[in-house]
Amino acid sequence: MLSIGCSTTKAAAGVFRVAVLLAVLLAVSGCSNNPLGDGRPLTGVYISPVGGGWTVGFSGVIAHWLNDKWQQVPSPTEADLFSIHMASPDSGWIVGVGGTILKYDGSTWAKASSPTDADLYSVYAVSPAEAWAVGDGGKILHYKGDSWSLVASPTDVDLHAVQMLSADEGWAVGSRLQTAQPMSTILHYANGAWTKQSTPEGVRLVDIQMFANGEGWAVGQDVTAKPNPDGAILRYKDGTWTREAVAQISLLNSISMTDAGNGWAVGGGAMVRCTNGHWAATDILIAKHGLSKVYATSNDGWAVSAYGGGPILRYQNGTWSAFKNQ
Repeated sequence: MLSIGCSTTKAAAGVFRVAVLLAVLLAVSGCSNNPLGDGRPLTGVYISPVGGGWTVGFSGVIAHWLNDKWQQVPSPTEADLFSIHMASPDSGWIVGVGGTILKYDGSTWAKASSPTDADLYSVYAVSPAEAWAVGDGGKILHYKGDSWSLVASPTDVDLHAVQMLSADEGWAVGSRLQTAQPMSTILHYANGAWTKQSTPEGVRLVDIQMFANGEGWAVGQDVTAKPNPDGAILRYKDGTWTREAVAQISLLNSISMTDAGNGWAVGGGAMVRCTNGHWAATDILIAKHGLSKVYATSNDGWAVSAYGGGPILRYQNGTWSAFKNQ
Protein backbone atom coordinates (compact mmCIF):
# COMPACT_ATOMS: atom_id res chain seq x y z
CA MET A 1 0.00 0.00 0.00
CA LEU A 2 1.28 3.45 -0.87
CA SER A 3 0.66 5.86 2.00
CA ILE A 4 1.75 9.43 1.45
CA GLY A 5 1.59 12.07 4.16
CA CYS A 6 3.52 14.17 6.62
CA SER A 7 5.16 12.83 9.72
CA THR A 8 4.49 16.07 11.54
CA THR A 9 2.09 18.93 11.08
CA LYS A 10 1.95 22.45 12.38
CA ALA A 11 -1.10 24.25 13.66
CA ALA A 12 -3.44 25.36 10.92
CA ALA A 13 -2.24 28.62 9.44
CA GLY A 14 -5.67 29.63 8.23
CA VAL A 15 -8.60 28.53 6.18
CA PHE A 16 -9.21 29.11 2.51
CA ARG A 17 -12.16 28.83 0.18
CA VAL A 18 -11.07 26.46 -2.58
CA ALA A 19 -13.55 26.56 -5.40
CA VAL A 20 -12.46 23.35 -7.04
CA LEU A 21 -13.11 21.59 -3.74
CA LEU A 22 -16.74 22.64 -3.52
CA ALA A 23 -15.75 25.69 -1.47
CA VAL A 24 -15.11 23.61 1.63
CA LEU A 25 -12.82 25.20 4.21
CA LEU A 26 -9.45 23.52 4.27
CA ALA A 27 -7.01 23.70 7.15
CA VAL A 28 -3.61 24.58 5.77
CA SER A 29 -0.85 22.40 7.21
CA GLY A 30 2.82 23.26 7.21
CA CYS A 31 4.50 19.98 6.28
CA SER A 32 7.09 19.95 3.54
CA ASN A 33 6.04 17.31 1.00
CA ASN A 34 5.14 20.00 -1.52
CA PRO A 35 8.17 20.04 -3.83
CA LEU A 36 7.77 23.77 -4.47
CA GLY A 37 8.95 24.16 -0.90
CA ASP A 38 6.81 27.09 0.24
CA GLY A 39 3.67 25.34 1.46
CA ARG A 40 1.23 27.11 -0.86
CA PRO A 41 -1.80 24.99 -1.82
CA LEU A 42 -1.89 23.76 -5.42
CA THR A 43 -5.27 23.69 -7.16
CA GLY A 44 -4.68 23.09 -10.87
CA VAL A 45 -2.40 20.99 -13.06
CA TYR A 46 -2.02 20.50 -16.80
CA ILE A 47 0.17 18.22 -18.91
CA SER A 48 1.24 19.31 -22.37
CA PRO A 49 2.48 16.55 -24.71
CA VAL A 50 5.23 18.83 -26.03
CA GLY A 51 5.43 21.78 -23.63
CA GLY A 52 5.90 20.10 -20.27
CA GLY A 53 3.53 20.41 -17.32
CA TRP A 54 2.10 23.33 -15.39
CA THR A 55 0.64 23.72 -11.92
CA VAL A 56 -0.99 26.72 -10.21
CA GLY A 57 -2.22 27.56 -6.74
CA PHE A 58 -2.81 30.09 -4.01
CA SER A 59 -1.09 33.48 -3.76
CA GLY A 60 -0.39 33.48 -7.51
CA VAL A 61 1.98 30.51 -7.56
CA ILE A 62 2.79 29.17 -11.05
CA ALA A 63 5.28 26.36 -11.71
CA HIS A 64 6.49 24.76 -14.94
CA TRP A 65 7.75 21.20 -15.37
CA LEU A 66 10.98 21.49 -17.34
CA ASN A 67 14.16 19.40 -17.41
CA ASP A 68 12.69 16.86 -14.99
CA LYS A 69 12.03 19.49 -12.34
CA TRP A 70 9.22 21.76 -11.15
CA GLN A 71 10.37 25.36 -11.47
CA GLN A 72 8.45 28.36 -10.20
CA VAL A 73 8.05 31.07 -12.80
CA PRO A 74 7.32 34.78 -12.31
CA SER A 75 3.66 35.49 -11.66
CA PRO A 76 1.99 38.84 -12.31
CA THR A 77 -0.48 38.38 -9.44
CA GLU A 78 -0.80 37.33 -5.83
CA ALA A 79 -4.41 36.28 -6.36
CA ASP A 80 -5.37 32.67 -5.67
CA LEU A 81 -5.33 30.73 -8.95
CA PHE A 82 -7.65 27.80 -9.58
CA SER A 83 -7.25 26.48 -13.12
CA ILE A 84 -4.83 26.36 -16.05
CA HIS A 85 -5.24 25.13 -19.61
CA MET A 86 -2.86 25.39 -22.55
CA ALA A 87 -3.85 25.67 -26.20
CA SER A 88 -0.24 25.07 -27.25
CA PRO A 89 3.24 25.30 -25.71
CA ASP A 90 3.18 29.02 -26.51
CA SER A 91 -0.40 29.89 -25.59
CA GLY A 92 -2.46 29.30 -22.46
CA TRP A 93 -4.74 30.70 -19.78
CA ILE A 94 -5.03 30.74 -15.99
CA VAL A 95 -8.07 31.90 -13.99
CA GLY A 96 -8.65 32.60 -10.34
CA VAL A 97 -10.21 34.68 -7.60
CA GLY A 98 -11.86 38.02 -8.33
CA GLY A 99 -12.10 37.46 -12.06
CA THR A 100 -8.34 37.06 -12.43
CA ILE A 101 -7.28 35.99 -15.94
CA LEU A 102 -3.67 35.44 -16.97
CA LYS A 103 -2.39 34.83 -20.51
CA TYR A 104 0.78 33.04 -21.59
CA ASP A 105 2.61 34.20 -24.71
CA GLY A 106 5.30 31.53 -24.84
CA SER A 107 7.69 33.23 -22.44
CA THR A 108 5.78 35.12 -19.73
CA TRP A 109 2.43 35.19 -17.96
CA ALA A 110 0.62 38.55 -17.97
CA LYS A 111 -2.69 39.85 -16.69
CA ALA A 112 -5.52 39.98 -19.20
CA SER A 113 -8.55 42.24 -19.09
CA SER A 114 -11.52 40.51 -17.42
CA PRO A 115 -15.21 41.39 -17.83
CA THR A 116 -16.07 40.20 -14.31
CA ASP A 117 -14.89 40.35 -10.72
CA ALA A 118 -16.52 37.00 -9.91
CA ASP A 119 -14.24 34.14 -8.89
CA LEU A 120 -13.38 31.98 -11.90
CA TYR A 121 -12.83 28.30 -11.24
CA SER A 122 -12.10 26.65 -14.59
CA VAL A 123 -10.73 27.56 -18.00
CA TYR A 124 -10.47 25.61 -21.24
CA ALA A 125 -8.50 26.71 -24.31
CA VAL A 126 -10.03 25.51 -27.57
CA SER A 127 -7.23 27.10 -29.60
CA PRO A 128 -4.89 30.07 -29.24
CA ALA A 129 -7.74 32.23 -30.54
CA GLU A 130 -10.62 30.80 -28.47
CA ALA A 131 -11.25 29.80 -24.84
CA TRP A 132 -14.00 29.49 -22.23
CA ALA A 133 -14.05 30.11 -18.46
CA VAL A 134 -16.69 29.57 -15.77
CA GLY A 135 -17.19 30.61 -12.17
CA ASP A 136 -19.31 32.07 -9.38
CA GLY A 137 -23.00 32.62 -9.91
CA GLY A 138 -23.08 30.70 -13.17
CA LYS A 139 -20.75 33.13 -14.91
CA ILE A 140 -19.63 31.99 -18.38
CA LEU A 141 -16.88 33.85 -20.23
CA HIS A 142 -15.84 33.43 -23.87
CA TYR A 143 -12.58 34.53 -25.44
CA LYS A 144 -12.60 34.89 -29.20
CA GLY A 145 -10.35 37.03 -31.28
CA ASP A 146 -8.69 39.35 -28.80
CA SER A 147 -10.97 39.82 -25.78
CA TRP A 148 -13.04 38.08 -23.10
CA SER A 149 -16.78 38.69 -22.83
CA LEU A 150 -19.66 37.43 -20.68
CA VAL A 151 -22.18 35.23 -22.47
CA ALA A 152 -25.72 34.23 -21.57
CA SER A 153 -25.85 31.58 -18.84
CA PRO A 154 -28.92 29.45 -18.08
CA THR A 155 -27.99 29.12 -14.39
CA ASP A 156 -26.91 31.11 -11.35
CA VAL A 157 -25.37 28.02 -9.75
CA ASP A 158 -21.59 28.28 -9.25
CA LEU A 159 -19.83 26.52 -12.13
CA HIS A 160 -16.69 24.59 -11.17
CA ALA A 161 -15.53 22.99 -14.42
CA VAL A 162 -15.77 23.49 -18.17
CA GLN A 163 -14.58 21.27 -21.00
CA MET A 164 -14.88 21.86 -24.73
CA LEU A 165 -14.94 18.98 -27.20
CA SER A 166 -14.61 21.44 -30.09
CA ALA A 167 -15.38 25.05 -30.88
CA ASP A 168 -19.01 23.99 -31.32
CA GLU A 169 -19.61 21.67 -28.36
CA GLY A 170 -18.80 21.74 -24.66
CA TRP A 171 -19.92 20.86 -21.14
CA ALA A 172 -19.86 22.51 -17.70
CA VAL A 173 -20.83 21.40 -14.19
CA GLY A 174 -21.37 23.16 -10.91
CA SER A 175 -23.20 23.22 -7.61
CA ARG A 176 -24.69 25.54 -5.03
CA LEU A 177 -23.83 25.02 -1.36
CA GLN A 178 -25.83 27.76 0.31
CA THR A 179 -29.15 25.90 0.20
CA ALA A 180 -30.60 23.23 2.47
CA GLN A 181 -30.94 20.93 -0.53
CA PRO A 182 -27.76 20.98 -2.64
CA MET A 183 -28.40 21.99 -6.21
CA SER A 184 -26.12 20.90 -9.05
CA THR A 185 -26.25 21.73 -12.68
CA ILE A 186 -24.91 20.21 -15.89
CA LEU A 187 -24.74 22.47 -18.93
CA HIS A 188 -24.25 21.53 -22.58
CA TYR A 189 -23.02 23.89 -25.28
CA ALA A 190 -24.33 23.27 -28.80
CA ASN A 191 -25.76 25.34 -31.61
CA GLY A 192 -24.16 28.46 -30.14
CA ALA A 193 -25.89 28.34 -26.74
CA TRP A 194 -25.53 26.80 -23.26
CA THR A 195 -28.53 24.80 -22.01
CA LYS A 196 -29.36 22.89 -18.84
CA GLN A 197 -29.35 19.12 -18.82
CA SER A 198 -31.25 16.72 -16.58
CA THR A 199 -29.21 16.27 -13.40
CA PRO A 200 -29.55 13.52 -10.76
CA GLU A 201 -30.67 14.83 -7.36
CA GLY A 202 -28.61 14.76 -4.19
CA VAL A 203 -25.19 15.36 -5.75
CA ARG A 204 -22.71 18.20 -5.76
CA LEU A 205 -20.66 18.23 -8.95
CA VAL A 206 -17.20 19.74 -9.36
CA ASP A 207 -15.54 18.18 -12.41
CA ILE A 208 -16.42 16.64 -15.76
CA GLN A 209 -14.76 14.85 -18.66
CA MET A 210 -16.57 14.11 -21.89
CA PHE A 211 -15.68 12.31 -25.12
CA ALA A 212 -16.60 12.82 -28.74
CA ASN A 213 -18.31 9.40 -28.86
CA GLY A 214 -21.11 10.76 -26.66
CA GLU A 215 -19.91 9.27 -23.37
CA GLY A 216 -18.53 10.99 -20.29
CA TRP A 217 -18.16 11.27 -16.53
CA ALA A 218 -18.77 13.81 -13.75
CA VAL A 219 -17.58 13.65 -10.14
CA GLY A 220 -18.33 15.30 -6.82
CA GLN A 221 -20.18 14.38 -3.66
CA ASP A 222 -23.28 12.28 -2.98
CA VAL A 223 -25.00 13.92 -0.02
CA THR A 224 -27.73 11.27 0.16
CA ALA A 225 -25.24 8.67 1.46
CA LYS A 226 -25.65 7.90 5.16
CA PRO A 227 -24.33 8.46 7.74
CA ASN A 228 -21.80 10.62 5.87
CA PRO A 229 -21.60 11.88 2.29
CA ASP A 230 -19.69 9.77 -0.24
CA GLY A 231 -17.89 10.63 -3.39
CA ALA A 232 -20.19 10.73 -6.42
CA ILE A 233 -19.50 9.46 -9.93
CA LEU A 234 -22.00 10.02 -12.73
CA ARG A 235 -21.76 8.34 -16.12
CA TYR A 236 -23.18 9.78 -19.32
CA LYS A 237 -24.16 7.24 -21.94
CA ASP A 238 -26.96 7.00 -24.49
CA GLY A 239 -28.04 10.53 -23.60
CA THR A 240 -28.61 9.86 -19.88
CA TRP A 241 -26.70 10.54 -16.66
CA THR A 242 -26.65 7.65 -14.15
CA ARG A 243 -24.90 7.08 -10.81
CA GLU A 244 -21.98 4.70 -10.55
CA ALA A 245 -20.96 2.79 -7.44
CA VAL A 246 -17.82 4.09 -5.73
CA ALA A 247 -15.91 3.15 -2.62
CA GLN A 248 -16.48 5.27 0.47
CA ILE A 249 -14.57 8.47 -0.17
CA SER A 250 -16.07 11.65 1.23
CA LEU A 251 -15.54 13.78 -1.86
CA LEU A 252 -14.15 13.47 -5.38
CA ASN A 253 -12.63 16.70 -6.65
CA SER A 254 -11.20 15.85 -10.04
CA ILE A 255 -11.34 13.28 -12.82
CA SER A 256 -8.90 12.47 -15.63
CA MET A 257 -9.71 9.78 -18.16
CA THR A 258 -7.27 8.42 -20.73
CA ASP A 259 -10.27 7.22 -22.77
CA ALA A 260 -13.99 6.74 -22.15
CA GLY A 261 -13.45 3.62 -20.04
CA ASN A 262 -10.15 4.14 -18.20
CA GLY A 263 -8.83 6.79 -15.85
CA TRP A 264 -8.56 8.21 -12.35
CA ALA A 265 -10.51 10.32 -9.87
CA VAL A 266 -9.06 11.93 -6.74
CA GLY A 267 -10.42 13.57 -3.64
CA GLY A 268 -10.62 13.26 0.11
CA GLY A 269 -7.60 11.21 1.03
CA ALA A 270 -7.58 8.59 -1.72
CA MET A 271 -7.77 7.74 -5.41
CA VAL A 272 -10.19 5.59 -7.35
CA ARG A 273 -9.46 4.00 -10.71
CA CYS A 274 -11.68 3.24 -13.67
CA THR A 275 -10.80 0.14 -15.69
CA ASN A 276 -12.93 -0.77 -18.70
CA GLY A 277 -15.76 1.37 -17.36
CA HIS A 278 -15.73 0.00 -13.80
CA TRP A 279 -14.61 2.05 -10.81
CA ALA A 280 -12.78 0.59 -7.82
CA ALA A 281 -10.80 1.83 -4.84
CA THR A 282 -7.02 1.69 -5.05
CA ASP A 283 -4.51 1.05 -2.29
CA ILE A 284 -3.16 4.58 -2.68
CA LEU A 285 -3.94 6.49 0.51
CA ILE A 286 -3.01 10.14 0.85
CA ALA A 287 -2.65 10.41 4.61
CA LYS A 288 -3.78 13.74 6.07
CA HIS A 289 -4.19 15.25 2.60
CA GLY A 290 -6.87 15.57 0.01
CA LEU A 291 -5.98 15.85 -3.65
CA SER A 292 -7.46 18.75 -5.59
CA LYS A 293 -6.60 17.96 -9.21
CA VAL A 294 -5.38 15.07 -11.35
CA TYR A 295 -4.26 15.10 -14.97
CA ALA A 296 -3.06 11.84 -16.47
CA THR A 297 -2.30 10.19 -19.78
CA SER A 298 -1.88 6.46 -20.30
CA ASN A 299 1.77 6.58 -19.21
CA ASP A 300 2.32 9.86 -17.35
CA GLY A 301 0.39 11.98 -14.89
CA TRP A 302 0.35 14.36 -11.96
CA ALA A 303 -1.94 14.95 -8.99
CA VAL A 304 -1.68 17.99 -6.70
CA SER A 305 -2.96 18.88 -3.24
CA ALA A 306 -4.86 21.96 -2.10
CA TYR A 307 -3.60 21.46 1.42
CA GLY A 308 -0.59 23.66 2.08
CA GLY A 309 2.52 21.50 1.94
CA GLY A 310 0.56 18.61 0.48
CA PRO A 311 2.23 16.18 -1.90
CA ILE A 312 2.61 16.25 -5.63
CA LEU A 313 2.17 12.73 -6.97
CA ARG A 314 3.56 11.47 -10.27
CA TYR A 315 2.26 8.58 -12.35
CA GLN A 316 4.88 6.63 -14.30
CA ASN A 317 5.18 3.00 -15.40
CA GLY A 318 1.80 2.16 -13.90
CA THR A 319 2.61 3.51 -10.43
CA TRP A 320 1.79 6.66 -8.43
CA SER A 321 4.47 7.94 -6.06
CA ALA A 322 5.31 11.09 -4.14
CA PHE A 323 7.54 13.42 -6.16
CA LYS A 324 10.23 15.70 -4.78
CA ASN A 325 12.46 18.03 -6.75
CA GLN A 326 16.07 16.95 -6.66
